[in-house]
Amino acid sequence: MVVKGLPAPLQKLWVFVTTYILTLKRFDLFLQGALLILVLLDTNVTLLLKRDASKGHVPGNIHDWVQVGASVVEFTFGALIAWWG
Repeated sequence: MVVKGLPAPLQKLWVFVTTYILTLKRFDLFLQGALLILVLLDTNVTLLLKRDASKGHVPGNIHDWVQVGASVVEFTFGALIAWWG
């Protein structure tokens, strides 16, 4: 399946993904595991940043930016996993 309008490298990547990766029976479990690992790492990073901010090693608002970035990534991965089924 070729997608019109994509550059050649992205078309090759799309063909590879649809031909070899998305046909795996356990690919959805891989995506769910990746999302779970992301959530666990987000929790760990949050605790470490709060500890470092309370000691004055990093600015206090860096935790907020990391939280927003991780939330956007989680939302995106969650939507992709739900869409792929």
